[in-house]
Amino acid sequence: MPAQLEKSDQPLLELLRETGGLSIQELMDRLSVTATAVRQRLDRLCAAGLVEKEEIRAANRGRPSHLYRVSESGLRSLDGTMVDLARIVWDEIQAIDDHSVRNYLLNRISQRLAAHYSPAPGDNNSNKDLSTRLEKLAETLRARQFPVVVQQDPGTMLPILKINGCPYPELSGRSHDICEVEEAMFSELLGQRVKLRHCRCDSPDGGCVFDVVANSTRAASGAESAS
Repeated sequence: MPAQLEKSDQPLLELLRETGGLSIQELMDRLSVTATAVRQRLDRLCAAGLVEKEEIRAANRGRPSHLYRVSESGLRSLDGTMVDLARIVWDEIQAIDDHSVRNYLLNRISQRLAAHYSPAPGDNNSNKDLSTRLEKLAETLRARQFPVVVQQDPGTMLPILKINGCPYPELSGRSHDICEVEEAMFSELLGQRVKLRHCRCDSPDGGCVFDVVANSTRAASGAESAS
């Protein structure tokens, strides 16, 4: 999910995409703003992973300059056609009459998402306690601009995952299947069954809540999904 953009970010990102990269001075000239304003925007966009900075060494060994380019994440945030494509593909999946085929595709999507959001190779969570695995999962997802927090249910005292703002609002508005994909993805990443309590469409605060089911495993979740 792309990071939240401010209104002033859009023309800067568009300009960097069109030109392939610009210096601070070039951005000042093109946007007619001060160096301070440009640096503030670039610092924020670099921190969000939407812009990359490249150091350019001067031929005469003078002070190096920097060139700013739109990152891959930044390109995705600007590419509205990808949103259109995702919406169309999702609608076509929903239109499949054969439930086994549709479920197979949804399962494949959840597996691919889990692989996309999985921790770095070698960072094995399987031998860690549940609390540590949950915090590591939340940390990994937040680093990918996934607005997730770990909380404790006051009634059951079991952990829950809360998504403060749906990452897929266009898709969840069409069906709850994307919530089930997230459910399977979280179960895969955590190694323990995660169950959707309610999605943003059913929640008064607009958040999605997933329960971490006690004494359950990923294998049990997979067996239920396959049934």
